[in-house]
Amino acid sequence: MRTFLLPREARPGEAIKISGKDHHYLIHVLRLREGSRLRGTDGRGNSWRMRAVNVSADSLLLKAEEEIVPPETGVGLTLLQCLPKGRKMDTIVRQATEIGVRRVVPVISEHTVARLEDPEKLRRHLERWRRIAREALQQSGAPRLPEIASPLQLANIAAGGEESLRLFCHQDPPPGAAGLHRLLASSPRCLELLIGPEGGFSQAECTLLRQQGFHPVWMGNTVLRTETAAVFVLAAVKIIVQENRDWTLTR
Repeated sequence: MRTFLLPREARPGEAIKISGKDHHYLIHVLRLREGSRLRGTDGRGNSWRMRAVNVSADSLLLKAEEEIVPPETGVGLTLLQCLPKGRKMDTIVRQATEIGVRRVVPVISEHTVARLEDPEKLRRHLERWRRIAREALQQSGAPRLPEIASPLQLANIAAGGEESLRLFCHQDPPPGAAGLHRLLASSPRCLELLIGPEGGFSQAECTLLRQQGFHPVWMGNTVLRTETAAVFVLAAVKIIVQENRDWTLTR
């Protein structure tokens, strides 16, 4: 575990009580003892160096010793993921959390096979995806716990804000498509990335997305599986944003 997800925000010098399953995990799996240290986060980008104090059979106190100032994270990422078949969404949620996505929105498109129309089935899926995101945050040390939203129809995706860049990945090179470097050169504060289902987007959907302010992005000749495309493009965006901020090309 790189990071422990705290039940709430902490302040330096404050102790937070941990009980239940989290207490069992910290004591019996990680084997924390009085004086043991670990990193804690509230899942909203705030982190602290914590020390275990007053360990008992059913609870322990974690004392916040020092706040960790996070580095500049660059663009706020939202993943709009058309629902894939089977349990591929589990993998997508885990990888998106590790990369640092702030929000994951399952999307129902024309070629989406999975629908989750039964309310109880949807509830179970959302609970599992949120649990996977929590585990991925603690394993990876990602700064934020992403919001896992309820599914939306493609036509109901709300318009992005003025500072938001909207992209959708297309399996064919669409006319007028710009490269990621050019699209990200404006250093957008927020970015929404839409990944299609196994069957891709229909022509009518591509037209609709352009009308909603999405820019088409073509990632090369290889046809990627939907769960591969998500992590592929998210990673590319993160690297470009980081290099735009940290690197200066010299001749």
